[in-house]
Amino acid sequence: MSDMMMDVPKIDVRDTRLPQIIHDMRMGNLQVPRFQRRFIWPVTKTRALLDSIYKEFPIGTFFLWRAPSETPRMFRSMEEIGIPLPDHGQQVSYILDGQQRLASLFVVLSGVMIGKRDYGRICIDLNTATEFEANQDEGF
Repeated sequence: MSDMMMDVPKIDVRDTRLPQIIHDMRMGNLQVPRFQRRFIWPVTKTRALLDSIYKEFPIGTFFLWRAPSETPRMFRSMEEIGIPLPDHGQQVSYILDGQQRLASLFVVLSGVMIGKRDYGRICIDLNTATEFEANQDEGF
């Protein structure tokens, strides 16, 4: 193996902001591979994720694979939550880990309704959250 091949990192760690990830999902650049399950998180779990973000708790990392352009198309359709299918030849990255968390954030920020679940109604009342943080009363 040549020295040049050994210098190429297998994993590239990037600090990417949530607005960029949501944009990539909205444009169809970020897809879910077929072997991943469909988006199934209930509103309660999605609300808990937002609460963790508000409280600055770690929510884990996301593992994405930037597929070479010659890779066969192996995505699961997520059009029901507003993620379009990519155009033929479009550069695609696949969500290998964190699909439920990313899909939850996507549906909340996009105001998606799935069946009777209205993810657009999930929000954090900052006034109540601030009072809760400051209040020591267990019954609050």
